Amino acid sequence: MSVRRGSLSDDEETLSHSTTGHQPKHKSKRGYLLDELVSTQLQFAVDMEQLYSAIKRASVKLNAEDSYALYSNLEQVALLSMELHKCWNQELLHYATIDWDRSCLATETAPFVDRLNEVFFVYCANFDVNAVKKNFAVESFVDEVIQILRQHKPTLINLNTELIKPVQRLVKLEQLFEKLKEETSERHQDYQSTCDLYDNFRSLLRRTNEDKRWNDIRTEVFEENGKGKRLKGYSKSLRIFEHFKTGRKMPSDPRLAHEKWRLDSLLESVEMVRKWIVRRFDLLQESFARERQFLESFANVSGLDGQVTLHHRIGICPSSSPIAVDSITAHVSIMDSALEYMEHVTRPKLQDKVISRLQELSEMLYDPNLLLEQLEKTEKECAHAESLLLQATSKNQPTTVLAERRAELQHRKETLRGNLLSQLPILISRSETLLLSILSYTFLLTATLMNRYGSLMNHQMSRRRMSSYHESQMTTDDFLQFVGEIAQRVGPGVIKKLASPIATPTHSRSSQSKSSELRAEVIEALKNNLEKTVLRKHEKTDTAHYLTVPNGRYSVQSYTSEGYNSSTNTSPGSSNQSPTIGFFVRPVSPQLRKHSHSSRPEATHRAAYPFTARNSNELSLMTGQLVVLLDDRDATGNTDWSRVRTISPKRAGYVPSKYLQPIN
Repeated sequence: MSVRRGSLSDDEETLSHSTTGHQPKHKSKRGYLLDELVSTQLQFAVDMEQLYSAIKRASVKLNAEDSYALYSNLEQVALLSMELHKCWNQELLHYATIDWDRSCLATETAPFVDRLNEVFFVYCANFDVNAVKKNFAVESFVDEVIQILRQHKPTLINLNTELIKPVQRLVKLEQLFEKLKEETSERHQDYQSTCDLYDNFRSLLRRTNEDKRWNDIRTEVFEENGKGKRLKGYSKSLRIFEHFKTGRKMPSDPRLAHEKWRLDSLLESVEMVRKWIVRRFDLLQESFARERQFLESFANVSGLDGQVTLHHRIGICPSSSPIAVDSITAHVSIMDSALEYMEHVTRPKLQDKVISRLQELSEMLYDPNLLLEQLEKTEKECAHAESLLLQATSKNQPTTVLAERRAELQHRKETLRGNLLSQLPILISRSETLLLSILSYTFLLTATLMNRYGSLMNHQMSRRRMSSYHESQMTTDDFLQFVGEIAQRVGPGVIKKLASPIATPTHSRSSQSKSSELRAEVIEALKNNLEKTVLRKHEKTDTAHYLTVPNGRYSVQSYTSEGYNSSTNTSPGSSNQSPTIGFFVRPVSPQLRKHSHSSRPEATHRAAYPFTARNSNELSLMTGQLVVLLDDRDATGNTDWSRVRTISPKRAGYVPSKYLQPIN
């Protein structure tokens, strides 16, 4: 019996042990809360992905403003929600279901806190239940999205039930983490992170509510005192007086009064800058037009020969020339180009990027005045509610409704004051930066216009200098045609240099008569000081000609690098007796004269590339053609061009220096 009894005892003990070992162990309340947190997060993430997919599949397309007003950053909400669910699910996989309370879900959520705050705050602050009825396009878009979503949710009627879910999720997270904080032991390693997450979601929810309330107040203020209703029928001048009228009303708060003063000063500065910019470009255009009108009128009184007739009694102006008239005509074309550029390029940019932005800035700076007026109105209403509450308290009347009204007005007043104090400095600072950038862009437009005008002027001056340098030289024929009378007052021994060769006269009687005429004309030219112009022309030439006037007699001598080519005197021994000024005189020998006549100029360079002349000052060359280098730079001193002369036929002109190859 004892054995059986003992055997029964062992069986009962074994049965009892096996029964207690197979009893299910229930999850703690924290585990159930974590289960609810993860499961609801999965459902929320799936709903957001389905909603965003339906929005993208819709055939009706919205503009950026309507789409942002309807669903703002829904894509970021969907992506972040699915990432957060995967993170939580990965953390719970490390534990059995009955041990989920040991997990550290809050600690794993810490890296997502900043993104959660940013994404949910933007969506919740932008969400509006009336956005689905904004216009016809939005309504058509919403109807199509509802039809797509009914494939997964047949009972869906209103899209707002889906769009409001991120806002509801934020409230749900705050509630769940509040309960998790209560059910988590202080000795749990996830306790501090849970407390931090609860505080974060609570502050985020409070900040979102304050922002929504602030937006509602602004909407109410601007709907009641909108710019269209308030300024309807007002001219621009009356609007300026409206700015001044509101500027005299300063708030009771000293800090807000200071910001109001800065705002009024900035408004006045914007208006003054706008007027100054418009006046500046008007004056610039007027100056261009006046200059063009003057140049055109001057060109109209000039003849084709370049002579300007100022008045029939005054006669012809002797200092004018065709070159000057051509330069004036070219300047008129430059002024036309500058005016056309200003009208078709500068003016549109000025209107679109300067004037319109200044007007938008002025309207934007005027908006806070409406909020300041609403603050002043709220302060008066709050003071009136306070007096009514005191009267009811003194008369033992019910004060519940009056106290709620006073609390509501005080909250509204503090919201207005706090947001104005925080946002006005930012608005003023950014407006000042924008104003400076607008001024910088205005100066850039002016500099671009003047740079274009100056570039055209410099190019025209360089081209005229290149083209007129050789055409304006006074040759012997021009010199003889220009002088019309004969004068006798010339001192002896004056030597002047002409710019082109003079044919060598012979010892015949006809040559003596020609020499007499030439002598009289040279004397008259020297009297009128026209030789000063000749001296400045072509100091470096291959052949120099000298006129020697010795005591009423003259000789023409041509000197080259080999010596004098020829010498003709009107009387014997004149070359020995005539004094010279500034130049040396070398005796001419028959052998040297014979050698000079028989010698030919030797080529110094060869054309390495072919070159085609573009005007009368340039010289066309073929590859390998031999030339003589006359000058290694042009009239302006530019070494990129060289003046050369061909061997046969003898022609001179300018060619690019890099096209020439010296002959060794």
